[in-house]
Amino acid sequence: MKVSEKSNEITAIPELLKSLFIKGNIIRVDAMGCQQDIATCIVKAEGDYLLAVKNNQASLYQNMEDSFRFLKTADYDENIDIGHGRIETRKCTIITDLAHIENPDKWERLNVLIRMESERCDKATGNTEYATRYYIASKPANAAFYQKKYP
Repeated sequence: MKVSEKSNEITAIPELLKSLFIKGNIIRVDAMGCQQDIATCIVKAEGDYLLAVKNNQASLYQNMEDSFRFLKTADYDENIDIGHGRIETRKCTIITDLAHIENPDKWERLNVLIRMESERCDKATGNTEYATRYYIASKPANAAFYQKKYP
């Protein structure tokens, strides 16, 4: 969907969501769409959300880091993939304790905090890349679910 000149992605996403069949599905949105109104829109359409959290939501991002630093994890899953000339290890950790999230009730039906860590080693060069990504989600599920469905 093309965004008009006087608009942006944040205002266009709810309009796009209105055109989709959401009921029973999980809608994954990048960090630009990590907005409370978008989460509410998805839940009202009887779907679930998986929203990427980055520094554009600085307070939430810090809350996520604190949660994974200080709270007990609810579940963990690890996957190693060897192929395409590299070895990639992906780790998914989830937390269901929202104690470090400011005003968690502002996020419609927020149930899960997710941390995805990846380590990718190029077998030819030995160069290794590391990445950590955070997500919030409404669907209560274990780490293996998020690991397999949303790497």
